[in-house]
Amino acid sequence: MRRLRGPNGPDATQRVRLDGVEYLLRWRWIARASRWALDVRSTGGSLLAGGIRVVSNAPLLASERAARTADTFPPGELIVYDARSTERLSPGLSDLGGDLFPIFYQEAAA
Repeated sequence: MRRLRGPNGPDATQRVRLDGVEYLLRWRWIARASRWALDVRSTGGSLLAGGIRVVSNAPLLASERAARTADTFPPGELIVYDARSTERLSPGLSDLGGDLFPIFYQEAAA
């Protein structure tokens, strides 16, 4: 399992290699709902999944992967952990990717 860096603002895109393939992860803070959303794109910009609700201690990609037929979707799993058992469902604006709610990727082959 590999830790990923968190977003550096309320709307941040990062290029990451997941299971040997590069993707763009866009982390967006939805102020009206007080929660984070995740978009997964190919490096060419094609939207693979959008508006994934970021919650703690649950797989973020599993339901999206089940709805896809293309093999271009990351085969592993993204998980945001509630590291201190705060029992909060979603990380706050300044929490995602930090010590309180770290982001991990579990490769499919591992």
